[in-house]
This record gives sequence, C-alpha cells and structure tokens, in this order.
Amino acid sequence: MSDRSRMMSIVDDPDRFSTQLGGSFCDTSTGWDAAVDEFIATREHMRSIGIPVSNDDQDAGWYVPFLWWARKHSMMPTSLTDIGCGLSTPSWAFHLSGSPHQLMIDFTDVGFASPPTGRNISMNILDLGAIRNSNIWTHMGGMMVCTEVLEHLQFNPVPPFLLMTEMVDPDFIYISTSPFLNRDTMVDWHHYSTMPLYRGQRMFTSGWHYKGWSLDELCDFVVDIGFHVDSYFAGLRRLGIVGRRIR
Repeated sequence: MSDRSRMMSIVDDPDRFSTQLGGSFCDTSTGWDAAVDEFIATREHMRSIGIPVSNDDQDAGWYVPFLWWARKHSMMPTSLTDIGCGLSTPSWAFHLSGSPHQLMIDFTDVGFASPPTGRNISMNILDLGAIRNSNIWTHMGGMMVCTEVLEHLQFNPVPPFLLMTEMVDPDFIYISTSPFLNRDTMVDWHHYSTMPLYRGQRMFTSGWHYKGWSLDELCDFVVDIGFHVDSYFAGLRRLGIVGRRIR
C-alpha cells in the first residue's frame, strides 16, 4: 500500500466528521488530498536531511486536518508557535511553505530539530514562573499549535495556556487531543475545571494518556483561554479545534 493510501485510510473519512457546529473542517470537498500530500512531503523532506521522524502513520490523524485548515484560510506563510512540539512536523510544514518564523517548545530536550527559520526551546511549559521569566516570548502572533498534549496533563491546563497565549498573542490556536471514547486507556475523564492546579510536580504522563476529552470540553477550554471556536473536527480517533483570538 502506498504512503498516500495508508494516510487516507488513517485520516477519518470527512463524511464521518461531526457537523453540529458547522465548522470549516466540515467542508472538506476540496483540498483534502493536497493536505495528505503535504503531510507526506513534509515527513519525507525531514527524513531526507536526517531529522528523526515518527514512523507512526497515525500522526496523519491530527496533522492533516490542521494543514488542510491552514491552507484553506491562507495561514501559510505566517509565524507558528508549537507548544509540546515533539518532532516538530507542523513547524517543518510551515517552513517548507515559506513561513518566516517558527518557535518550538517542548518539556525536555527530545532531540527535535528546528527548521532553519525556527528556534527550538526546552523548558517547563507548565510552570507559570518559568513561562513568565523566559525571554523567548516575542508576541509572534500568527498561529499557536498544541497537538496531542492535553491528554497527558494531570492538572487544570488553563493557567499556563492562558499565560502563554497572552505572551505569544496568536491570531489563531489549533489544539488536537484524543477523545474520551478511548476511556479504557484513560485514568481520568472528569472536566478539566475540577482538576488540581499545577504545583511544580511532574504532573504529566509520558508515553500514555491520563485524561480523555470531549468535544464540548475542548470548546470550553478554547473559550477559557481567550478564543472563539472557529472550526473543529470530531473524528473517531481525534478531536481538533481552531480558535480565533477574541480581540
């Protein structure tokens, strides 16, 4: 099976996307194939220059909808701030499309490589003091991305994300996570507002998911950190929301 066929089989069929909010992700009549091709091309480029790339094709489940939306709304080229960037695939996609700035931040130095036009930073993105005292924030605007991070957190994520969005001041935010339908793999599926505040401990999991999220809850979170819900997708394996900054 070709890369393209595998990706198309992994990305949820657009016909199965929820349309309750009438979000832009629901209109996938054009550009979907191009987004899959862009994801494949980005990953192959990273491999060709020796950058570690996940071999998990499931990555397509959250990156392809994001790339599709970014193209549809002419969000490339622009600046990108990637929170919990992992192997930094979105940043490389933006770079290859001509974006002048990328800022990649992760919990630890996991060996990710930034594009020539970007910077990668290892810092505790959960600690309010570390966020406030860092000199990395430059009001980049553009788009903030946080893919597959929330399900690992064991505390209320609003305070650190609210502070980061105030410092970056993005026009849009894209967040994806795993739905609570996978609750057999989760420890907690209560609303994030009932979770404790971050107190400096290692309150996140690595390699497994702690909390499941619902679409309504993800909408609540986006609003709590200062955004309108602009678009969303709700597939069987991934939830994703684009929020537009409240000005």
